[in-house]
Amino acid sequence: MEDMGYSNTDAVYENVLSKGLLLKNTKSREPSHKGELVAIPNSTAESVLLYLAHRTRNMDAASDDPSKIPPRYYFGGYDSIVQERGLTQPTPEIAARGFAGEIDLDEYFIRRNDTALGTVSAAMRFLQERGVVKCVRKATSWNQGNSVWILLIGTPEENRKVERYANRHLEWVRKTKYRPEGFDGMIGETK
Repeated sequence: MEDMGYSNTDAVYENVLSKGLLLKNTKSREPSHKGELVAIPNSTAESVLLYLAHRTRNMDAASDDPSKIPPRYYFGGYDSIVQERGLTQPTPEIAARGFAGEIDLDEYFIRRNDTALGTVSAAMRFLQERGVVKCVRKATSWNQGNSVWILLIGTPEENRKVERYANRHLEWVRKTKYRPEGFDGMIGETK
């Protein structure tokens, strides 16, 4: 789809990364500065944000129709992030050990999935603390719905529009209880 991701990725670089919003503090290990605080990139949060930017509609795809998926609106869930980024896949060496019977690959995948979900969750918390994503609907267990996140990666004016579009869309969903065009369902839902 041509209206997905390309300008969002540009916005991440222009409005988030270039301003140092994803830097985190750590203590230097360099001998001449040992123990001093230094800023380093949070590469996990950066890769998650770039994934979200790639998977959401661009601002120029905004529509006045509240039934359409708004720009910079992510509802795919953490599982999609984990799977599409291949975070549970074994390296060739681990796979070879599994096929040789040295390790249990089923157990490996379960552990890796749990670790990856925790990593994505921590990255999303960091992004939320930095103000570049916002949860506009929390996940619910009763209908197996994922959280809905908006990306606040643009100018202040664009971010206000993103929030307005998202709130309008969520209100439409609440009122109609129908699924919007282009909505394939949340993970675990059936049509």
